[in-house]
Amino acid sequence: MQKISEFFKELWKRKVVQFGIIYVGASWLVLQAAIAIESTAKLPDWLDQVVLVFLVLGLPLALLLAWAQDTNASKEKNTTPVAKTIAKDEKPSIAVLPFVNMSDDKENEYFADGMTEDIITGLSLSQHLSVKSRTSTFSYKSTSPDIREIGRALGVAYVAEGSVRPMGKRIRITVQLIEAETGNHVWAEKYDRPNEALFDVQDEVLDAITSALGASLSKAETDRARKLKPGSLSAWQVVQKALLLGAKKGIFQDDDIHDVRDITLKEPDYAYAHSLLAWLLNSRVVNGVSDDPAADFKEAGGHLKNGLALAPNDPFNLNLCAATFGYAAKFERAEKLCHRALQINPNFSDVYFTLAQIYTNSNQFPEADKALDTLEAMAPNSLASSYAPWYRAILRSVQERHREAIPLLQYTNDFAPHYHSPYIFLALSLEELGRTEEAKAAIKHAVELAPKITVQSMSPFIGTHPDPEEGKKRIQILGELWPS
Repeated sequence: MQKISEFFKELWKRKVVQFGIIYVGASWLVLQAAIAIESTAKLPDWLDQVVLVFLVLGLPLALLLAWAQDTNASKEKNTTPVAKTIAKDEKPSIAVLPFVNMSDDKENEYFADGMTEDIITGLSLSQHLSVKSRTSTFSYKSTSPDIREIGRALGVAYVAEGSVRPMGKRIRITVQLIEAETGNHVWAEKYDRPNEALFDVQDEVLDAITSALGASLSKAETDRARKLKPGSLSAWQVVQKALLLGAKKGIFQDDDIHDVRDITLKEPDYAYAHSLLAWLLNSRVVNGVSDDPAADFKEAGGHLKNGLALAPNDPFNLNLCAATFGYAAKFERAEKLCHRALQINPNFSDVYFTLAQIYTNSNQFPEADKALDTLEAMAPNSLASSYAPWYRAILRSVQERHREAIPLLQYTNDFAPHYHSPYIFLALSLEELGRTEEAKAAIKHAVELAPKITVQSMSPFIGTHPDPEEGKKRIQILGELWPS
């Protein structure tokens, strides 16, 4: 009985009953008109009966059309921007565009980038969302793209964007969630808070976005998101600067290492600080600028262990740790961490750059090419894909395909002019092709960029080769080219 009652309520709600009453009334009038015309015009007696039959047969069709028309009208009238209903087996997909730095000081760029990173990380912790990685979305930095075009290009249903304006001791943040297909705003908010409340704002934004998409973070997921943040804003600032601004000034800066090391002492539970420090230390060794490689590797090992223990399920942290293990030639462990990160977030394309490093340095060349192809296909305009030619060049150099390696290395030098290592590989390829003077000029430029490097310090990186004798030959060539 209850179902029958609910059915009749729905009929009334859709105005089917009202339409039926109108139809019956109109049919009676039509029938009366037919009878009058039949009598006046002396038409056959059966005419009114035919009209009656057609009117009766037309009633179900009229009611069906009323039901369908009301449904379509409801869709057209419903312009309230709300998230679409998602099928039970389909995760809402979202991309977070780089937040805009509204400050006049470009050094505050890390505030906006860091805010974007943290929101992406927080959303990625939800098992109910499909979140595009920063690699995919940061290609839209400093642009004004059409949201609908972004939705189509990235294959997402929703796009989040916003801005950050540091103002002395306060910070102003705006965020909005947009339905990509229509461009309608699902949710928007402005925050004007003290700087120290930045993490609270991030939590509120995560809660608002996930709630709007019907995918609220569970308590466990919320706790995991909060554990990724330090106890102080200053610690967060140091790590964000080292992560996001380091590439602009050279990723092997001693100041970065000292500052991040200090944070690991003040904030011992901050996973990113430990993992980042381990990566910086191992990077310094691999790129030949370490004063004490053995000590750096040993210190990195301790911080790597801490970083993994503190955030074992965060894709960004896992990828950072994988790259660090790769630099230490622990390729199997590094590969496992990469695949674990991809299991948690299949959209995290940065992992394929790390896999390319691992496969190149462990002489798995077809796998390295495949990883780079995947990276460039997933995020063609990203920072990671911009560095892809660098590892493709190392791969071609080791494969003795020097004519292919040279343009890739020249591109890398243009893209990262303060990075010395590509000049070393460029010199080796040039020398193999008999272009000795150009090779010597490349080595000279590398030494000018990084005065600490020596043939011995670069040997572990340069000497990596499937054939040990070929590795020794490369080191010998490097010694002959080195400026006296």
